[in-house]
Formats: sequence, C-alpha cells, structure tokens
Amino acid sequence: MTPAFCTSLDNSQSASAAEAYADLTPAGDVGGKPIMSSPEIASLSWGHMKVKGCSSSYKDCKVWPGGSRAWDWRETGTDVPPSTLDYVKKQGVDVRVFQTEQAVKEYNALAGKGAKVGGVFHSTC
Repeated sequence: MTPAFCTSLDNSQSASAAEAYADLTPAGDVGGKPIMSSPEIASLSWGHMKVKGCSSSYKDCKVWPGGSRAWDWRETGTDVPPSTLDYVKKQGVDVRVFQTEQAVKEYNALAGKGAKVGGVFHSTC
C-alpha cells in the first residue's frame, strides 16, 4: 500500500520549508528498525487533539508511523506550500489535502488499515 500524507491545511500559501515535513516521508526503516504503525487520532475538538498512545495533547500536531509531536506552525506557516507537496510526492507519497475533520477521518481510516500514513493537523481551521 502506498503511504499517504493527510493534511488539514487550507489552500493559501506561505514560505516553503520541505525539511520541516521530512519526518512524514516514508523511510522503510529507522536506524535499522522497522517503522512502527501510524498512531490514530483519538479525539479532535477546536484547539485540542489527542493521539492514541501519547500522554500529551496538542493544539496542532504532526503524526507519522511510530510517533507524533506538536506542530509549531511558525516553522512553516499554517499552510503546506506547493513546493513542499511536490517534494513529498517525489518521495513516492500519495498526498491528500482535506479540511481538518475530514483529514482526521481519512488519516484514521488509513492508519486503521495498517497503512504507513503521516499527517499535519491544524485543529483551529
């Protein structure tokens, strides 16, 4: 199954920072260890997200096979620029862009099927 990248960001553009999304690209293994499963989003409400298996809650977050972290959108702006989407696509990732609630639904559906999926989620959009 082709890895997928779901994002909840809107279509307006900001400065490119492909390296800020590098932890969402498929790698096959990390340090010689197989990639873990993608954690599901346990809950979403305005300004608050919980990721299964994580004790922290997030306002905005990045998730990928084996982990999650807060997404400080000041790193990249609140949008994924076309150059970053192109970069991720060139890595063989199936890119999908949705509004937040739909992005979480799509992400969880893929993660629930065992797909190696990552996402960037902005809970206040």
